[in-house]
Amino acid sequence: MARIIVDTREPDAVFKALDSADVTFERATLDVADFHIFRDDRLLFTVERKTWSDLEASCVDDLRVVAGRRG
Repeated sequence: MARIIVDTREPDAVFKALDSADVTFERATLDVADFHIFRDDRLLFTVERKTWSDLEASCVDDLRVVAGRRG
């Protein structure tokens, strides 16, 4: 049986979309990612929801970290 856990800090629109799609989910404060997908109590994968601007900022920040390590 599949189980979806959604971080409680997600916008209300996410919960409304899941409800309207008749998706069964649980709410919890997650330390990593925004969604955890389980099957038979085994974590299959996690999902980090990002806007395009958040994704771009994360990539730029990661490049700065890598460049800083190179000296």
